[in-house]
Amino acid sequence: ANAKQTATMMRPLLHVPLLLLLRLVSSEEAECNADGSATAPYTTPDVSYPIHSDTVIPADENPLGDKQTWYDELIGGCRKSCERCDSACVQTESDRIVMNRRQPQSMVNYTDFGIKKIKAPEALMKLLTQFWETNQGLEYPEEWGTGNTYVNHWEVPSYMLSVENRELEGGGPELKAKIWDTAVDSVREWTGQDLTTSSLYGIRVYKSGAVLAPHVDRLPLVSSCIINVAQDVDEPWPLEIYAHDGKAYNITMEPGDLVLYESHSVVHGRPFPLKGRYFANLFIHFQPVPSAEDFGSMPPYIIPGSPEAKKWERENRSSDEDVTPTEAHGAAAAGDLRTLKAIAGSKKRDILFEPDANGWQPIHEAARSNMVEVVEFLLEEGADADCRTYGNESPLQIAVNNEVEEDSEMAKILQAAGGRPGPEEF
Repeated sequence: ANAKQTATMMRPLLHVPLLLLLRLVSSEEAECNADGSATAPYTTPDVSYPIHSDTVIPADENPLGDKQTWYDELIGGCRKSCERCDSACVQTESDRIVMNRRQPQSMVNYTDFGIKKIKAPEALMKLLTQFWETNQGLEYPEEWGTGNTYVNHWEVPSYMLSVENRELEGGGPELKAKIWDTAVDSVREWTGQDLTTSSLYGIRVYKSGAVLAPHVDRLPLVSSCIINVAQDVDEPWPLEIYAHDGKAYNITMEPGDLVLYESHSVVHGRPFPLKGRYFANLFIHFQPVPSAEDFGSMPPYIIPGSPEAKKWERENRSSDEDVTPTEAHGAAAAGDLRTLKAIAGSKKRDILFEPDANGWQPIHEAARSNMVEVVEFLLEEGADADCRTYGNESPLQIAVNNEVEEDSEMAKILQAAGGRPGPEEF
């Protein structure tokens, strides 16, 4: 369907006021289908927040006022917030903008429009509401990497209730599995794809004044949903999403609302400060199950020949090479330093740096399992502290995603060796 027609059809399904149409493209540019075509290009300057460049349109032309000065002051606060933050905040913003430009044009889309708002399944909301009501007030401050600008945590900390935390009543891996199981059908029906899990954050609690920078999600976060669990606000806090037609839609949410979105290709964020006490969301991410033909090759959600594909090809081995996990992967995950030292002294030494079918090297496995001595050994042997998986994840990012504290010995070792938690530029 023509995207202009699709947008018209989708508006009633969103059940929200479309407050702003900030970005317009011609109907010819906006054609996009659920057959692998890319998100429409953006052809006008940014309005609400720097998204595809580091500037927005001038105040005298901007319906939202002087957003450039507001943004400069916001990021200025990040740059002053720690000793190393000046350059780190600038780098993170550069990485964010690069991803916003590269990924949408490079991704296979599985829906015509890229977003849809529905009610969360009753069973899912029952799980989340019970967990929230039982544990509200026990959330802890989120740790963000040095220079991270995705949330303005340097002035408004965000908080987390981990659904995997067994110390919280009802929490643990069992709850995480139940949440995934009760959410997957909604995402599968929307995308028409067989899905496997990518990531499930706990309940993130934003506080008054919070801003979420518009971004696309790191791979392999592809087909996703946001669920509003609870809120106490003075006015709606809109989610701004740039759909496959190239237009910006501002979507309001209430507890029990679920927004489906193709997070790998639609830019999304909350560029307007939260007015209220708190806003609690859960984020659930999936990716398509690769076919047998796709196993070990470029992920099927990347369009061949696209900028992301070229980046992937530069970083990864050709698909005809052996990408089966090696004994070094198993030893690294298990903390078996004796085996790794034996491998290092043998003719098989190169497998210490061998990627598997997902681009994981032994150092990624060691970081995930918080095997500090193994990571130190692999770095001494020549491993790259910032090597990337096919999902563009560094060892440091994998460690943090698996509940290794950002101020831990593991994180310090990887950072000192050049490891970064954020995405790479292309």
